[in-house]
Amino acid sequence: MQPSLKNTSTSVNDMETFDLAARMALRHFPVALIRIQTGLPAETVDELYQQAHNAPPPPPPPLPKALDLIATPEAAARATSFLAHYLRLAGPAAYRRIDIEALMFAHDLHLAARDDAKQTETVLRAWVLAREMRCRTLTFQLCSCGREFLAHADQKLPAACHFCSPRPAVATRSAGGEKSSEVRLANG
Repeated sequence: MQPSLKNTSTSVNDMETFDLAARMALRHFPVALIRIQTGLPAETVDELYQQAHNAPPPPPPPLPKALDLIATPEAAARATSFLAHYLRLAGPAAYRRIDIEALMFAHDLHLAARDDAKQTETVLRAWVLAREMRCRTLTFQLCSCGREFLAHADQKLPAACHFCSPRPAVATRSAGGEKSSEVRLANG
């Protein structure tokens, strides 16, 4: 008796789902994000995590705030680099959904390209950046120097290129209406 194609495709989909969940667990994605991405129950994800790390999953970490991920020129440059990799891999769909495969690959590329890759460049931070890009809270802007840089919709200071040093001058008007230029630092 031949298995039906429906059962075969379901088992292939199940294997792909388990494979994705296992790869996410190996990369230390929080259990909740693995569940959201795969649709697997918590018990199954916990078991996969246990097998991957010989330890139960840690408590869920707080999600970093996107503004914190671009708060310094160095952090903004790292975020820009990662999101450039991610957008090249995910394409325009990155603005509609988080492409987890592209995110993991872009994260690997980003870490491999850095000489000082630290564990602080977690995949969770990468996921938050991709989420904010999808929501269009983070956008690429063009600087007068010709480079694209990340800007956050809630930034208090005018967006300025984090690659330029010192910061480019920002035209302002004084109380008397006179135009002046001032250099604003990244942290205010």
